[in-house]
Amino acid sequence: MTKVSKRFFLAPAVARIRVHGGKKDVDSFKNEVCGILGWSTKTWYRVQSVGIVDIGQPQYEAINEVLKKYGITPEQGWGITEAEI
Repeated sequence: MTKVSKRFFLAPAVARIRVHGGKKDVDSFKNEVCGILGWSTKTWYRVQSVGIVDIGQPQYEAINEVLKKYGITPEQGWGITEAEI
């Protein structure tokens, strides 16, 4: 039986940060998010293509706080789709 879950992408946030702040800000954002999720930067690049499945509420809220630092609302920063897992 297939389970349907949500898949979260941060590509919209990265695009906004890149336009308004440049590569240095994107790298800072990436490092903060990786720290929250306990990821290496190698994991970050893999997840950018497949998304984050079943992120915990504490991590989701912590990332939203990071988005706020960059002037991005959750609605602007996250891309959310359904995923069959």
